[in-house]
Amino acid sequence: MPLFEVTDGTGRRFYRIELDGTRVTVHAGRIGTDGTHERVEHATEAEARTEYDRQIARRKERGYRLVHDETAPHDLETAGHAKLAATAPLTEQTRFRFVKRGRFVWLEASPDGIRRAEGTVDAELTAQPRVEPFPSLAEARVERDRRMATLIAGGWILEAFGTDARRRRRPKVATFRVNPELERTIAEDPDDEARWMVLEDWMLQHASDPGAELITLDKARRHAEAPELRRQLGPPLFGTRHQAIATALAGVDWCAGFV
Repeated sequence: MPLFEVTDGTGRRFYRIELDGTRVTVHAGRIGTDGTHERVEHATEAEARTEYDRQIARRKERGYRLVHDETAPHDLETAGHAKLAATAPLTEQTRFRFVKRGRFVWLEASPDGIRRAEGTVDAELTAQPRVEPFPSLAEARVERDRRMATLIAGGWILEAFGTDARRRRRPKVATFRVNPELERTIAEDPDDEARWMVLEDWMLQHASDPGAELITLDKARRHAEAPELRRQLGPPLFGTRHQAIATALAGVDWCAGFV
């Protein structure tokens, strides 16, 4: 909510204006008083925005100065993010924004190629990004890095970089179900095949469990597929030690998902 103040022949006055959807709210008066409030509903958000901008322009014409803007970001990280997204919405790919003598350039490698926008800082909102096609994302990133190095060598300053965190792809993590009671009975007599079968039946009731998938592959005699699945499950199951553990288990016999 921008707050303006002015000093005229009768004293100091304030003017605060707020835009909320189709509503424009004005709070104005002499400093030191409660002032007056006025709320106006408009037919559309576009009309409300037009009136909001018109009122601010009038205040500036009348000599009001902006003393506080609650709509502007107050921390560097948020402000940098806003500048990154000014020309075009952010994506999951990293965007790099450079500035030099009142001009800006941003670069972003994408699966479609290199996205780029440039122009004067005051016209950034209307700048149109361009896309230069590249055969692959990897090649686009190589070319992006080369161009960034050229910009830096030419005196451009990297002001901000970032992505849209909401669109980052999170890797799927395998979830392994456990049944401490059944596992305890197996530990009491590991050679009792019946106890293993009870655990297998319980795991097969949860088809999404990776262990159930291993059991299914083994029982269907699709033995060639099981090693690849076990390799994929190594990192989420054993963490950073998965390669060492996989090597240690290389010579063991597997049966229905169990060693």
